[in-house]
Amino acid sequence: METIHIDNDTSRRIDDRLAVLDDLQEQYELTGDEKLKVLMRDVAVEINNLLYKQSL
Repeated sequence: METIHIDNDTSRRIDDRLAVLDDLQEQYELTGDEKLKVLMRDVAVEINNLLYKQSL
């Protein structure tokens, strides 16, 4: 299995998304599971983007 190194920009985007999800969770009363599903999807997109950039 390959190790993926997450750069600072990607880490910042994930942190920003988590902050947005915290706000949305309060505003729309999302459950922890709903919030986790969205976060996992966003992290998967970021990892796919990193893998693509590393393959170039």
